[in-house]
Amino acid sequence: MSQTGSTLSRVDVAALNPCQQSVLSDLIDYGGERQVFDPGLAAGLRRELEDALVDLAHSYTARQPFVISKSRLSHVSTCEGLFLGRARDVFEMTRPMAVGILTHKAVERLMVDPRRHRHPRSVARHVIEIATSDDDTLGTWLDGLDPEETAEIAGQVSNLATDFVAQWPPVDAGWFPRVESRAAAVLCADRVKLAARYDLALGKPHGMQARTLIVDLKTGTAGYTHLGEVRFYALIETLRHGVPPYRVALHSLETGGHHAEVVTEEMLFATTNWVAEGARAMHEVTTALRDPELSPGPACTWCPVRETCEPGQDWSAG
Repeated sequence: MSQTGSTLSRVDVAALNPCQQSVLSDLIDYGGERQVFDPGLAAGLRRELEDALVDLAHSYTARQPFVISKSRLSHVSTCEGLFLGRARDVFEMTRPMAVGILTHKAVERLMVDPRRHRHPRSVARHVIEIATSDDDTLGTWLDGLDPEETAEIAGQVSNLATDFVAQWPPVDAGWFPRVESRAAAVLCADRVKLAARYDLALGKPHGMQARTLIVDLKTGTAGYTHLGEVRFYALIETLRHGVPPYRVALHSLETGGHHAEVVTEEMLFATTNWVAEGARAMHEVTTALRDPELSPGPACTWCPVRETCEPGQDWSAG
């Protein structure tokens, strides 16, 4: 069942550039139909997931649950050796990661700051100053940079934040924008936790009518391989609020390109299968119930265990 309706405030379309108009029509689907979902959908998804995971859930507790995130699912789906390598690897901040985190912080400032016309460069410098003062991994990493490196990163963040302003229509407060929004759903008596952080979410459901959009902002190219990750977001949103988002999307700040998918019941149930299969693989290889299945491919070039992985070395050698 579909119904026209939107929580988004009116937009002066004529004032938008072509890229902004494309985001509004092709990604946001401004003014389009919004599906009304069955009230029992979330319960059905939860039941299917719990039936698939109940046996492995007994190995965990509510205090130390089995955490399933988009990155862990993506890694284990790509190669179980990559997943193990990432799980055992000591986390180190890198420049691309720092730029991505800071860009999201800058985008958040640009959307929620009442001084709407602040220049992205000043916002970039501001978020770097705040981040540097924090006693966390990013703050420590930034604090160790020399002024020239800090200026280069500020320039990158400024450019990407400027791209967001140029590519997206103005985001009104009435669109209920959330940036870097944490979300989670717990299963199997809190022994299993699906965890995510939405880059950007807009709107809110109305009854059982889907009116929420979730977007993964990429500082690089948004590829089709990332679609599983945003579908995972749709599943979590459905489990936690009882109503799915109407769309999930990828948007590249680097290219201005995007890909959006309408959320359907079929998509959500297919995603539960993907999550269940990925979770079982993660559990089995981390508890040494079986050896990891290796799947050599492009990820071998950045895999932390590539130096000791013979199939990966063979693939890299061509």
